[in-house]
Amino acid sequence: MKPAFNDPLFELIKSLDKNEKGYFKKFAARYGEKSSGNEYLKLFDVLDKMVVYDEQKIRQLTSNHASKKINLSAQKNYLHQQIIKSLRSYASGKSALFRIGEQLLDIQNLSDKNLIHQALELLMETKRLAVRIESYDKLLTLLLLEESLLQRNWGVYTEQQIAAVKKEVENTIRILEDESTLSKLLFKMKLLDDERGKKALFDDSLMNKADEIVAHQLINQIDQLSRKGKMMAYATLHYHAAIKGNDAEALHYMKQRHKVFEDMDLDSRALTSYLANISNIILASLNVGQITEAKNYLEILQSNSFRDKQIEEYRKRVLAKNTLMYLMVKSMNGITVAEVSMAEELYQSAQPQPVGNNNLMSAYYLSVLFYYAGNLDKCLYWLQQVTEHENVSYTNIQAYCRVLMGFIYFEMQQNTLAESALNAAGYFMKKQNINSTFLKKCMQICNKLMAAGTKKELKEELQQAEKNIEEMFAKDLNGETTYFHDFNLLVWCRSKFNNTTYAEELQQMNSLAFV
Repeated sequence: MKPAFNDPLFELIKSLDKNEKGYFKKFAARYGEKSSGNEYLKLFDVLDKMVVYDEQKIRQLTSNHASKKINLSAQKNYLHQQIIKSLRSYASGKSALFRIGEQLLDIQNLSDKNLIHQALELLMETKRLAVRIESYDKLLTLLLLEESLLQRNWGVYTEQQIAAVKKEVENTIRILEDESTLSKLLFKMKLLDDERGKKALFDDSLMNKADEIVAHQLINQIDQLSRKGKMMAYATLHYHAAIKGNDAEALHYMKQRHKVFEDMDLDSRALTSYLANISNIILASLNVGQITEAKNYLEILQSNSFRDKQIEEYRKRVLAKNTLMYLMVKSMNGITVAEVSMAEELYQSAQPQPVGNNNLMSAYYLSVLFYYAGNLDKCLYWLQQVTEHENVSYTNIQAYCRVLMGFIYFEMQQNTLAESALNAAGYFMKKQNINSTFLKKCMQICNKLMAAGTKKELKEELQQAEKNIEEMFAKDLNGETTYFHDFNLLVWCRSKFNNTTYAEELQQMNSLAFV
């Protein structure tokens, strides 16, 4: 498992990538306090090499027997400050917003020295940048500073020039007020969507409230909004479509957001939203059967890469998760072993930890896909990975994977291992207080299949198992939140009875569904 960070300095150092660490050491050598430089750089190296924070070990490794005792708390505070300063220097000029912030300080310094003409020249350049990236909060700061400089030099600058700046201030405030209103509307719609998720039945009063929000005049004049305003308006409309259950309309507004993203200068926060929106587009495309469209957006994820370590890691996770979802849907029409292996490679390159529901489901989908591709060993490996995940609420899936291991070991004619897997499933269900009629019946079916002494008896048991599982899907899953259909035991039974493959039976079932 990934170690839990419990020290701010340790967490900060672990967040640095290779380039940032190298830059910090050069920065420290140039600007650091010479008298204590060796000590805090030594502390940096000790923390950098540590896997788990251990203060006692830190004191041992940084102790200086030839001099007085080191104040570790002071050294840690100083090191933390120096790393923050180096990151500020490292990021200088890399972001338009960062440049605006730096240039604001430069403008103020020039103004303090009464170099008004130079200050205004730089201010105009900075204003153009703020307008280009539509950073209206920064633009307002610049305009108020410009207004102050012009009024302080009344006579040098005309009344018309000052009035023009005041008009710009008014327009910018109006845009910021619109963005603030849109933010409130989006927040209200999100709350309604959360409420919808908690309700079992469609609620007309919820829909009426959602309709009232999208009736706001700002939502109906999107073309006149700033890019940030458009993003919030489209997001509000996306949630509105989701509340009324219109997946195609929700997908449309997600794509509109994507177009706006492509016209923006994206900082780290915006990049995360950009990638999350692509992920949502892929899932929505799959939901409405637009598999080719989902593939197109997967290729966008795959073709991008980012220097920012955290953003790149997030991109890899999003790509891996969505590739698995894409293949799960595409498997209804056929996938190759190479595609599944590529998905596994993508997932492992994201260095997932066996923690949480999301990673559990990714491992589960890999097991299903490898079974589809006919690689039983890989299937068993990923089923085992599912059972080892921690901090999850999908314990029913973990129980199901133990049951599935029983079926697959039976298929491989390893009945001793099959029995062991079923026993482990029963013990786990008891320990986790999982009272699932479906899972219990699945275990009974597997035991009956193992007890069949002849081919004829096995054939009869498979035929009966198929009938039982059809009934179980219809009756025994009511009230259970499951993903048991993803590895479909009904399809498995048919493949064994008909002496075909799971893939062939799944494709046959899919083709019949569209007849």
